Amino acid sequence: MLSSFTWDRVPVPSIRHYSLWGLSSQLKEGLPTKKSLLPLTFIAIILAISITTLVGAPPELGLSTLATMGHPVRLAEQMTQYFKENLSIRQSLQNLSLQLRLMGGNREINGIFLANDGLIKNFSATTDTSIYQKNTQSLLEFVQTTKTPCALVLIPTACVIYQDQVPDYAPIEKTNQKLFIEETTKAFAGLATGVDVYTPLYDARDRYLYYRTDDNLTTEGGFVVYQTLAKRLGLTPKTPEDFALDNLGEGYYGPLYDQWGYGGVKPDTIMAWRYISQPRAWQVDHWLRYENRTYYSLYPTEAVVQGEEINGILGGLSPKITITTLGSGAKGSLLVLGDRTTLSYLPFLAIHYQTITFADTSLLTDSEVRALNPEDYDQVLFSYSLDTYLNTSEPYRASSIGSTATQ
Repeated sequence: MLSSFTWDRVPVPSIRHYSLWGLSSQLKEGLPTKKSLLPLTFIAIILAISITTLVGAPPELGLSTLATMGHPVRLAEQMTQYFKENLSIRQSLQNLSLQLRLMGGNREINGIFLANDGLIKNFSATTDTSIYQKNTQSLLEFVQTTKTPCALVLIPTACVIYQDQVPDYAPIEKTNQKLFIEETTKAFAGLATGVDVYTPLYDARDRYLYYRTDDNLTTEGGFVVYQTLAKRLGLTPKTPEDFALDNLGEGYYGPLYDQWGYGGVKPDTIMAWRYISQPRAWQVDHWLRYENRTYYSLYPTEAVVQGEEINGILGGLSPKITITTLGSGAKGSLLVLGDRTTLSYLPFLAIHYQTITFADTSLLTDSEVRALNPEDYDQVLFSYSLDTYLNTSEPYRASSIGSTATQ
């Protein structure tokens, strides 16, 4: 049982070791000197842009601005309004600000790091260890009482898999996720199937595993998880040759891009891995409490709209999704309790089951979670990112499934 966890007692081979709440704040030599030049540089460039703007601005704006040169507050108000109404200039200023930050060695904005051509969220785990301990204890109690075979998979974040891309001097909190996953899965030994996907993801870190603008696995990252998970679930995983890749969209900007706010990052490409070895059909039903949606593809193109290309994977996220394999002779049923990282590999698991029901407990009420009966399925899988497992009580809530049915 995982009642207490010591983060610094075991060094992790081949990766940089950091305690859970350790903070690396060491900066490169000479950085303060660079930063001290930034204010003057920024002011000079802003003045140059302002003069250029006045020259190119409409006559009425130019005259009005000249008239308010002696009134700094009114001048600032007019210039601010003009920039708001001229998005191209605003974007230029954002790009300028980004370049100045990078010149000064600052690659972190709003807790988001610029690494190579993508963004990495600074993962932070709460100091309240009772959260993950309660999650683990409740799941252990559940797997000991249910008759349905269970499995647990914890997904490491991009912050640790791509840690080599983050500057050594960056003030980033690097949890020893590898050790935590190992210790947690060991706690379930003999009671449930623990699945460690840290090593395969880390070994494949040179690939496009996580989106550049979203803190989530790509379908390629989902495939890496699937190949390990399938074996642990008693399945024979498919190979890349069994799939044909289709481009669902190349212009996806995820939530990390909005939080970053300074550009400099190219959009993500959303790829569909269509199973071609044994063509079959699927029905994907979304339960949305007050309405339902149905698709007849694991990658429904009708769900793809500009800016939301990621919805091309299973039709997007819903509180409950049921995937049914039609007329293929597939057998078995799987109940998955998890978060949005799970959608990256569900299309691959769907090849092996007659039905898969996915439930995101964060989008369900307590009574709706309890109404899910594990005895209706052949297997139960708990699947969470480390961010969810360490910082929320969703795994604890998931352990209450079936309690209504047994009352």
